[in-house]
Amino acid sequence: MKNKGFTLTEILAVIVILGILVAIATPVYFSISNNTKKNELQTKINYIKTKALKYAEEESLESSTTIIAATLIANGYISADKYIEDDEYEEIPYIENPVDKKDNLACRIINIDLDEHEYKVSIPGDNNCSLINSDEPTDKLGIRAFKYDGNKMGQELKLKDGKFEWTNTDVILVVNPEYPEIISTRITQRGNTIEVNDNKLTDPYEGRKITQTYSNVIVIDSNSVLKESINVSVQTKTNVNNKTVIVQIDKEESYVKSSKYEGWTKSGKTASVYVGDGYGSGPKGVYVTTSITRSGSETLNNTDENGFVQIANLEEGSYYIWALDNAGNISKSPYELTIVNVDGTNPECRTFGNDKWTTQNVDVGFACYDSDSGCAKDGSSYVKTIKKEMKTTKITIKKTVSFYDNMGNSVNCPKSATANVYIDKSKPTVKLSVKSSKSLYNSTSFTVTVTASDKFSGIKSVCIIPIYNSKDPHKASNCTWIDVEDSRIDSEHNEGPKTYSYTISQNRGNHTDGKKETFKYYAYAKDMVGNISAEKSISYRVYEVCDQTEIYDYGSWGDCDNSCGGKKTRTIYTIDKYFKDYKCANGIEENKDDCNYGCGGGGGTDTGGSCIIGPSWNSTYEIINYGCMCNGVWNGSWGPGDVGGTATC
Repeated sequence: MKNKGFTLTEILAVIVILGILVAIATPVYFSISNNTKKNELQTKINYIKTKALKYAEEESLESSTTIIAATLIANGYISADKYIEDDEYEEIPYIENPVDKKDNLACRIINIDLDEHEYKVSIPGDNNCSLINSDEPTDKLGIRAFKYDGNKMGQELKLKDGKFEWTNTDVILVVNPEYPEIISTRITQRGNTIEVNDNKLTDPYEGRKITQTYSNVIVIDSNSVLKESINVSVQTKTNVNNKTVIVQIDKEESYVKSSKYEGWTKSGKTASVYVGDGYGSGPKGVYVTTSITRSGSETLNNTDENGFVQIANLEEGSYYIWALDNAGNISKSPYELTIVNVDGTNPECRTFGNDKWTTQNVDVGFACYDSDSGCAKDGSSYVKTIKKEMKTTKITIKKTVSFYDNMGNSVNCPKSATANVYIDKSKPTVKLSVKSSKSLYNSTSFTVTVTASDKFSGIKSVCIIPIYNSKDPHKASNCTWIDVEDSRIDSEHNEGPKTYSYTISQNRGNHTDGKKETFKYYAYAKDMVGNISAEKSISYRVYEVCDQTEIYDYGSWGDCDNSCGGKKTRTIYTIDKYFKDYKCANGIEENKDDCNYGCGGGGGTDTGGSCIIGPSWNSTYEIINYGCMCNGVWNGSWGPGDVGGTATC
């Protein structure tokens, strides 16, 4: 078989096809390669963030801060790929950036923020290799801090363990290294790096002027609480020196909390007071005053490590507590602590009876009184029961009585004492009187007065019931009571006046109506404890005209008549004694003195239609004539010789 090779055309075709394949595959390859490098970079960044979070938690960073990845290398959290020599920074750690081989990830800035006790890590993408510490000891880099007080440097702040002491003012940092020929000074705060040139005295944040002349000055300020790491990097001709310090500013005042102390104690109480300071410098102590203002000379009561202060020997009253934190802030307004229920006094022994009038029996004796912790269970001692009516009595106890309060304080009662007793079981009494508006007769206008008396609890009310006819009710249950005026009542003892009078006015009938009317009134009284008197009544008859008369004229005397002994009469004309214009019935007046007719003195006897004649004599028994009574009429025309005879009427 004859061997046959590729033709030129076939070879060219293969070359063209391979070229097309390479042209297609090359961009895809580079794209895949770049994506792989970016993913590798992001993996490294995420790893650095994870280690930075672990660093913050394990180091217990107390505020937000800014570091670089080299800080994690220096503290053993991550490893460098290698160390490189650099003309400017000498030997420094190096972590390769898979995307950009010239970028050193060891210089990558890491921001660690503390937000409500939670750390948050971010890596913005900027580098700052100046923050990498050199091998030369950093304690040669002198950093001093001062209070920024009144636009000038104030008291210098002490540095301990890399932290400046807390202050309640802004802070001036002065960098004064012991190296000659400083090229530049850089200060990094929260990821922001600024360069502070020698003798530049302007605050780069606020533009405030510093009056003293210092090298490398910067003002760190805060409106509330600041605790931040400040990295200072000083470059000389030979090296770069780095040092990190923590500046602590606290302008917020502390606060005080305390529990309520309502339980009883026998002596002064001890109050446990908590002083809080949030995220600030922490509590230092409290000042305690008894007034709303401080004198400035009070003794500081230091807090313990947990912020508590024990304040002892507090008696009842109000105390004002002023909190002081470690930055020197004193609370503007004090916390008011009220201490109650301290009982170191003995109870009282009081007699008991009753202070208000009653109808009931009254127990008297000794009782315990304590306005603080209160008396113990056995708080009284019975003596005896008073049953009879009385106002006061003296009780005598033959044994010793002691009382205790709930704190153990005690008192011994005296062997004798006086107790009040107000008992009233008796009824009050009443009197009734009527007074006419006219002094000479019972007028139709008059007053009725009831006078009530009670020798114990006193009078509370009275009642007058007028009776218009005999069927009108007049029992005490029918009363409309008239109360004594409040001003006369002793409310403390429920005691009224011992005597009380009440008057009603009446206008009844008519003097000329001829009724000769008599009115009747009933009265009752009630004392302060409800005892009601027996009824009392009185009658009043209205004067009618002609009840009493007087003579205003006489008629003429008539002749003597033939009646026994004889008489003569005249008319008497009368008027009312008080109403002179009112004429009353006329009367007849008799006169026997001027007539001497005999009365028959044992003489003639009336036999009915006739009479027997006999002698008639006078008072001296002298015969004056002879006759007899015939049908009630004396017939004296007979003589002595007719005696014994019969006369016809």
